[in-house]
Amino acid sequence: KKISMSDKKQLLVKTIKGKDDIQMVGTARLAARAKNKPDIIALMFDTMESYYLDRKAVKDVLSQLKLIKYPLMAVVRNVNSVHPDLRMHEGFKREGHDLNRIDLLRAAAEPENAAQFIEIEDRYLRNIFFDANLTKIVSVYYDFDGILFYDDLRKVYDKMHKKAGDVLKIEGIVDDVVSKKNLLRLLTEHAKGSERPLAIRAHGILARETNAMAGELGSYFVYMD
Repeated sequence: KKISMSDKKQLLVKTIKGKDDIQMVGTARLAARAKNKPDIIALMFDTMESYYLDRKAVKDVLSQLKLIKYPLMAVVRNVNSVHPDLRMHEGFKREGHDLNRIDLLRAAAEPENAAQFIEIEDRYLRNIFFDANLTKIVSVYYDFDGILFYDDLRKVYDKMHKKAGDVLKIEGIVDDVVSKKNLLRLLTEHAKGSERPLAIRAHGILARETNAMAGELGSYFVYMD
């Protein structure tokens, strides 16, 4: 099934991790059959062992999951910028240069088995060729460095808003009340004047409550984990 951007104001997202394509596919199939079904299954390809992860593996996973007819999101985050504690918690495995990461996302956008959503930073958008009828772009900003200050978030948001992307997303570490407050403030301000959806995803000590409150305030993606 396909999701129209106008179908829902919020989408439940289930993230799927796996050390190889077999584990990734098996876990995704279980999620699709679960009692509490998500709207989207996000395939966290950066949790696959580097030995298994290449263009062929990405295309094989998408090809096999095509049979479950479920909306899929392809994610390969910038591992090199991730704090070691988060890397361990999230199960990051992929290592390598960003050009390799972008090549994996290109594979996820190829028409025969295209993911419905691809998550990518705005500075790399011009490197991805995709069919807009098949794939929507989640333009994301990752900040895993520390406290999230509102002025910095606002500058990033304003820059992202001027560029392409069907959904805007900010993902970062929330270990303190200041970061939590600033992320939620940005989400509230966004709701006042933009037609493009904004999604928030928090990690860290205050992640669970931040993500829950973001959902209440209108985050386009609501993460189930």
